Amino acid sequence: MQEKLIANWNSVVSPEDTIFHIGDFASSYEKVNIKKIINRLNGKIIFIKGNHDKGSLFKINDLTFNLGQIYLHLIHKPEDACLDYNLVGHVHTLWKTKIIEKKFCINVGVDVWNYKPVSLKQISKLINEHRER
Repeated sequence: MQEKLIANWNSVVSPEDTIFHIGDFASSYEKVNIKKIINRLNGKIIFIKGNHDKGSLFKINDLTFNLGQIYLHLIHKPEDACLDYNLVGHVHTLWKTKIIEKKFCINVGVDVWNYKPVSLKQISKLINEHRER
C-alpha cells in the first residue's frame, strides 16, 4: 500500500507544488522511516500535525490562508474547525463534506479522494457549490 500511495501522490503532485498535509502522515504504529518516504514524494510539504504525528517535522497545529475571497482554515480534527471554510482530516471515509456548527468542512483525507492528494481546484469547486446553495 505504501508504494501505491507514493505513486498516486507523485502522479498528481509536481516537484514545484506546495502540499499541505493535514495530519497523520505516518501512524505511530507504523515502523517506517518517514524521511525516506518524504524524499520520494514530489512537492514541498507543509505538515499540519495530526493526532498520530510525532517528531520535529510536525510542529504546526493549524494554518489559515486566503483563497480568493475566503479564508481556509487547515486543521486535523473537524471539531477544531473555527472559520466558515475548513480543510480537515482525521475522519477517514466517514464523509467528504460536512457542516459542523455552521462551519463548512472538507475532508481532504486520501481515503475519500481515490488515495490521491486533493487539488485547490477540487477544493474551490466544492466551496463554490456550497456557496451557491
